[in-house]
Amino acid sequence: MDDLGHQEVGHERVATARAINVAVDLVHGLRGQGFVMSSKSLLLASSHKAGLKVQAALKAADVEVQLVQAARDLGVDGHSRRRSTAVMQKRLRKAATKSRVIQHVVKLDRQARILCRTGYRPTIWGLEGQGLAPTTLRRLRGQVAGMSSCRYPGGCSTTAIRLGFTQQADPLVSAPKQLLKEWLGLLDDLAPEKAALELAWRRPREQLEGAKSRWGRVRGTISAVIATLLDVGWQPLAPH
Repeated sequence: MDDLGHQEVGHERVATARAINVAVDLVHGLRGQGFVMSSKSLLLASSHKAGLKVQAALKAADVEVQLVQAARDLGVDGHSRRRSTAVMQKRLRKAATKSRVIQHVVKLDRQARILCRTGYRPTIWGLEGQGLAPTTLRRLRGQVAGMSSCRYPGGCSTTAIRLGFTQQADPLVSAPKQLLKEWLGLLDDLAPEKAALELAWRRPREQLEGAKSRWGRVRGTISAVIATLLDVGWQPLAPH
C-alpha cells in the first residue's frame, strides 16, 4: 500500500485535532492488519508551530513522521507556506545539458534534431501544480531554438522554432496554454465550492497585481494561474 494521504482545512485547533485522530486511527488500524509504516512518512503544515504540535502528538501515540517544508509525490513538489521548485530546477539543469549535446550534434547533421522529438515536456512535468516564470520559459525557448538547426547568432528564436519544429514546441506559447487548459478542466469539479474558490482567488490576485517579483509570491495552482494571466496582459478578476 503506497501514497496514502490526508488533508485538513479549517481553523488550526480543529484541523490539527482531526489530523492527529485520523493519522493515529489509520496507522494503528493498519498495524493491526500486519502492515508496517514507512520511515519516510512526511508531514506538511501551514505553520511550523502547528506542525510541531501535530508531530509531538503523533509521536506520543507511537506514530513517527518527519516535519518538512516540501515533499515530492508523483514527480511534483508539494509544499507548505513557501513554494518549492527543487525538483523542477533539477530537471531544468538536466535539460540544459541535453540541449548543449544536441546542439553540437545538430551542427554536424541537421537531421539529428529528431533527438529532441520529445521536446521540453518531460522537463516541465508538474507545471500545472506550480507554473513557470517567463524567465524560465524564455531560457527553455532558447534551448529549443538552438536544437532546431535553424538558429544562428543574433537570429530570432520564434522563427527558428517554427522552421525546425512547430508552434507547440515553443515553451513560451504552449506552457501557459497547458496550465490554463488544466485549470479550465478543474472548474467543473470546483463548481460546488464556488464561494470558497472566489475567496481563495481574491487574496493572491491582490498580492500579485502589485508585486515587484510576481513569481516570487506564487505558492500553488491558483496563484500560478493568476500570475500567468497577468503575464499575458489579462485582468484575472475571477477564477471563471
